[in-house]
Amino acid sequence: MRRDPRWIFALVTVSAFALAVFGILAAANGQTAPSAFCGYAHTRTPGPEVLDQGTGYASQSVGNTVASAAPTQPVLKPGTGSLLGAIVEVQQTGIRFRTDGATVASSYDGRLASAGTTLQVCGSEVTRWSAIASSTGSNAILWWNWQTTGG
Repeated sequence: MRRDPRWIFALVTVSAFALAVFGILAAANGQTAPSAFCGYAHTRTPGPEVLDQGTGYASQSVGNTVASAAPTQPVLKPGTGSLLGAIVEVQQTGIRFRTDGATVASSYDGRLASAGTTLQVCGSEVTRWSAIASSTGSNAILWWNWQTTGG
């Protein structure tokens, strides 16, 4: 009596698949989670259900002559979480910024963030924020994505 050779093929295929899955899981086990926002593991952009005033996003045009403060922060409904800060995307041109309460005085003052950079502005840094465009060209565009607890 001769055995059907297809069972060997099926066994090899299933075994190879199982080893591949095991290898992927073993490799994923050593990976670390992405860094948290401002020390919080779970945050979210506030939606209309938790907002009393404002929106979860703000855009801002920043020139190179007069320093700009952060845009107005949204106000959350009581008991819906806490505003933690914002993820800020720098677009179009770079900026110079400070979060220590001092006003950026010139295009060589403060820290540099190039266009395409994403910054985390946490807690009271929002109220101490100051920025100007780092070049004499076009204004920088800042896209503020507010973050709250309750994610």
